[in-house]
Amino acid sequence: AKPLVKQALENGNFHALIDTGLQNEYNPSEMRRMVACAAACVRNSASNRPKMSQIVRALEGNLPLDDLNGGIKPGDSGEFGSYGSKSYDTNQRNEDLKKYNKLLQEDHTEDTNEQSEPSTNYVSALQTAR
Repeated sequence: AKPLVKQALENGNFHALIDTGLQNEYNPSEMRRMVACAAACVRNSASNRPKMSQIVRALEGNLPLDDLNGGIKPGDSGEFGSYGSKSYDTNQRNEDLKKYNKLLQEDHTEDTNEQSEPSTNYVSALQTAR
């Protein structure tokens, strides 16, 4: 979905995203705002996502989309999988999730016959992975 959103925001053609039940009866500027808000809300990095109050204001048309995006454009840092050096990228996130799941499985096999507190090994592994 993200490549479709990026393309729609770049060229203004939202046909691939629109509910066919609308039968092309929609306001293009409202559609642009809605798609831009959706794109901003699904950024991998939470610090790059807007506040919900900003989303509401943008949907109402009371906040310019440039303000909503904080200068981030489709394809730039924090959105659509092309990340800058400060952002937590998708590949790193996937690797960290694999490490986390592996550690959880190891903890589970160690604790099969006894009750114990969950191990914090995965937290330190994630911190050292960064």
